[in-house]
Amino acid sequence: MLTAALPFLVDDGDARCPFCDEPWPPEPSFKLLTLRDAAMRHAATPRARCPPRLANPSVLAADSFHILKLCAHHRAETIIIPEGREEGWPNCIDFETLPMRVSHIRPRLEAIINDPADSPFYQDTVNDLALHGALYGAQHVPSVMGQYQRFDKSRPG
Repeated sequence: MLTAALPFLVDDGDARCPFCDEPWPPEPSFKLLTLRDAAMRHAATPRARCPPRLANPSVLAADSFHILKLCAHHRAETIIIPEGREEGWPNCIDFETLPMRVSHIRPRLEAIINDPADSPFYQDTVNDLALHGALYGAQHVPSVMGQYQRFDKSRPG
């Protein structure tokens, strides 16, 4: 494993992702270290060096498949998971009590299923689609670029 050599430390001593300029979590999970090591194996070619970046002069390149998985996961561990903990979200799902919890919100879920327009997420998506369709044309909305521009709002979970 390549764990000992990573993550790279930049001049200010902050740990950064070896593939982007973003901070690395102070206590990375085993899964994140595994993703990083897999990306590093694909970055072991001479073409893997990127031009140096201001925040991370040691940045590497690898195929986008590995970088996307790695960077999405370290963003989750650096930003999303800590925010969830601050909001009181559990670290593990209690599947024993899940049926009871779902039954408590069943009327709300059924209302959304029967009338999706009642959901704020649905309304956001409809508004975004209208905006992007008006700005870029109707053919842009279902395109890969159109989907990418709305990914943060429309992805499940």
